Amino acid sequence: MDTSALGSFIRDKDKGLKLVVILGMAGMVLIMLSSFLGDLLSPGSKAPKGELPLSAADYAREAELRLERVVGQIEGVGALHVLVTVENGFEQVYARSGKSSVDSDTAYEGGQPSRVQKSQSSEHAYVLVDATGGKREALLITQIEPKIKGVVVVCQGADNMVVQERVISAVTTALGISSNRVCVTKKA
Repeated sequence: MDTSALGSFIRDKDKGLKLVVILGMAGMVLIMLSSFLGDLLSPGSKAPKGELPLSAADYAREAELRLERVVGQIEGVGALHVLVTVENGFEQVYARSGKSSVDSDTAYEGGQPSRVQKSQSSEHAYVLVDATGGKREALLITQIEPKIKGVVVVCQGADNMVVQERVISAVTTALGISSNRVCVTKKA
């Protein structure tokens, strides 16, 4: 489009007003679509802050399913079942700010210190951030996963020492636990 045609288009107030209205409506439609598509593409991402995505039992069950898929691929394992036990639930660590002070008071008698009195005080508060809906929430720094207590693998090939060792190696590597927390036994 040459500059003279652009100038005449802008000078025509009705066309310019129509263009602004159309562009504004198109912008609103795009905003609504992006919000809708964002919800479809990332389900569960809108969970309110402070809620944990999984319970400890759900975490253990998910670990069991992943281990069954991996261990089931090991040669000689056969049919299997996996049980994972956890020690605790998820732990959330929040940002905190604070200050501490130590005061010391010394009493003297005859030029010598006779009594020393110390007092210590501290103030700590969670760092709050603005959240949706005008609420204020504590700032989450990290979330610590539950600690795994132990794993039991019941499989058909457990009577073979090579299979047993491969299963123990796979489980300890996958979960980052020691081998004394893993039991591999023969399936009936």
